[in-house]
Amino acid sequence: MTHRTGVLLVMLAGVFWSLGGIIVRLIDNAGAWQILFYRSITIAIMLTLVLAFGYRRNLLVVLQTGFGSSMVGGVGIALAFTGFILSLSNTSVANTFFLLATQPILIALVAWWYLHERPGNDTMIASIVTLIGVSVMVLEGFAAGTLFGNLMGLVSALGFTVYTIALRRGRNTNMLPALVYGSVLTAVFAAIMLLNFGEFSVTALAISAYDLFLCATLGIVQIGFGTFCYTMGSHAVPAAELGLLAMTEIILGPIWVWLFLNEVPTIWTLAGGALVTCALLALVVRRFFGNSTAPN
Repeated sequence: MTHRTGVLLVMLAGVFWSLGGIIVRLIDNAGAWQILFYRSITIAIMLTLVLAFGYRRNLLVVLQTGFGSSMVGGVGIALAFTGFILSLSNTSVANTFFLLATQPILIALVAWWYLHERPGNDTMIASIVTLIGVSVMVLEGFAAGTLFGNLMGLVSALGFTVYTIALRRGRNTNMLPALVYGSVLTAVFAAIMLLNFGEFSVTALAISAYDLFLCATLGIVQIGFGTFCYTMGSHAVPAAELGLLAMTEIILGPIWVWLFLNEVPTIWTLAGGALVTCALLALVVRRFFGNSTAPN
């Protein structure tokens, strides 16, 4: 896979992920833990079937290969899943998505320290500009009394950083099992949170067919397709760039709810988002019209 193909796949992953906000807003009555449970179960079943169909008798071998990196990645993505839904439930879609824009700088720093993948100057500049944009939005969010939602957004960003580093560490193996492990962990945790006075209640899982359909859509389309593209792209794109290129999620997420649900972002949210957009566009132009290769 060429670096340019990897860039396109990672940006496409962000497009799929950006649908999360609007789909969650369309859900009628399901709570955050119910959404997490059904979305995670859907992802786990779908990917297990894909791996079983693709590898058949070698399925157990695939699940065991690179188990350490896959499990670390699974824990990371479980944190990312949980933080994302809880953030959406406690703050605006725009705040959640722009808080996720802390990922590039976190990924770049951890990858530099742990993987010895030194980010290029253009990547670091774009990451810093992105962080400034996030800071503009975060200060307003704190003032608006959405501290818990903002903190959960940061937890999601941290979890996704762990997932990305694990992908790069295990890039020579099939890392799709990491998403399976993460989905199972999330589903188990969500089920525990749905306990009612110490006894599991079946009614705690009861949701409408409409909400179940949207949760399944989150699992298959938003997370399933998106994470597949991101995982494939991670083989050819350095970690620091992965976080930046996936910012298509941050740019498009608030736009969908603005256009279709009239959830209008504030002027400060738009200002921060504009900085994030400029940073991403500058990096993409640099990669496609400047140096087209990057170290693996």
